[in-house]
Amino acid sequence: MADTTAQEVWDMVKSDLVGRTHSTACFRSAILLYLFHPSRCSSDFYKKVIPQWMESWTGIDRCADFDLIFLTMFCRARKYLEPDAYDWEPLRRRILTICGYWLQVPIGGNSTDKSFPRAGMPKSRALPARLKIFLGTGSSYQEGINFERKMAKLLVFNLDKVTPVNPVQLQISAQK
Repeated sequence: MADTTAQEVWDMVKSDLVGRTHSTACFRSAILLYLFHPSRCSSDFYKKVIPQWMESWTGIDRCADFDLIFLTMFCRARKYLEPDAYDWEPLRRRILTICGYWLQVPIGGNSTDKSFPRAGMPKSRALPARLKIFLGTGSSYQEGINFERKMAKLLVFNLDKVTPVNPVQLQISAQK
């Protein structure tokens, strides 16, 4: 039953999430997915839909609200996937790649070396206020806590999923 409902919700919002990025329809569809997608689905369903979620999620860059929605969806999925049923490497790479932005690590600023170019802070996006209210976070502080909680859950979940690196391979690649 949950898979059928989940598939219907995903089919309803998929075209806006994948095809209409940078539009209010995309953000509205993300909220609908967040609110109405059942959590308890089969492992087979999640194996099928997670790559599509990744495609949708990577279509919008530097939008903490959008990121929070998809981090929540991935946190829900991890509970019901069988161990080693999905390769989490793309998700782990994406989280680690944009972690600096999420944690507001400064990338620009002043330097005493005038030959070094000054970079401004990257522009970011946000959900329209009339849609953001459905996330139910209440305050920016609580939103930040929820965001870090979801990010930490996924990073810890992925710790044992890292492919071990052979030390001999490291030495060979370092010599090249």
